[in-house]
Amino acid sequence: MKSRGKGLLFAGLGASLWGSAGVTGQVLMDNYHLPATALSVWRLILSGLLLLGFDYLLHRESLLRPWKDRADALRLFVFAVFGMMGTQYFYFRAIQYSNAPTGTILQYLMSILLIFYTAFEERRLPRGMEISCAILAMAGTFLVVTGGDWHAVKISQAALFWGLLSALAEAVYVVEPIPLMKRYRPSLLVGWGMLAGGVALIPFMDAPITAGVVSFSSLMVFLLCVLFGTVVPFLLFLMSVAEISPGEAGILGAMEPLSSLVLSLLFLTVSFSGMQITGVLVIVAAVVLVSSGK
Repeated sequence: MKSRGKGLLFAGLGASLWGSAGVTGQVLMDNYHLPATALSVWRLILSGLLLLGFDYLLHRESLLRPWKDRADALRLFVFAVFGMMGTQYFYFRAIQYSNAPTGTILQYLMSILLIFYTAFEERRLPRGMEISCAILAMAGTFLVVTGGDWHAVKISQAALFWGLLSALAEAVYVVEPIPLMKRYRPSLLVGWGMLAGGVALIPFMDAPITAGVVSFSSLMVFLLCVLFGTVVPFLLFLMSVAEISPGEAGILGAMEPLSSLVLSLLFLTVSFSGMQITGVLVIVAAVVLVSSGK
């Protein structure tokens, strides 16, 4: 297989696996009564340790380099707490009050928030296509939330609140480490972001860290969430951007909400109306259009 073909395959497969994180997370919360906070803490800490271990085995360099520079350490702290921790915790909170595909779809609105951030950074107004895509995404969100009927809201206000917060945190997660990416490897930054974010969330836990049903099956689901919903997709993304552009990899990220929707329909007692599925497709189309720059 040619390099570009492998890159496209890795990016698509990684995004599809990322969609499984919400599904396994919902199973852990619904079936094994694992609170969203404990799930976020354990997932972040274990995933961070695995990524840092992978980085060290591959490069054999000090893992503490980002913390030795005061300015870099401060930016990494902001990335870990307001980006990484917020992204994971708010995401699972949204799922807790709705379901995996809804939480994933709301978080995916992050790409639209980045339109306005980019315009602000470049000191310009959003372009016509960018505004059109933002309107398209809001229309898709309306269909997901209401099913096309103003008087029949399909998700709770709490789910919408946490979902939009997760989109904002995801935007911070994308933007904050950009200067650091010029000096440190992504696996090093994300590994520390996950580990530090997980540790920072511990004091805010609303249930014991050992809460939930501990059994062989719950441990297996949790390992699936960590390995195939977090670590492996990230490594696949790193492998993909070595062969294709980050923009192309980002476009293939549209597989994530679709994957979450399909897996939920197959394995969970989740039902979406035709109008809600249309809303999902509208949001994905909006993000693909703006990511491709067309």
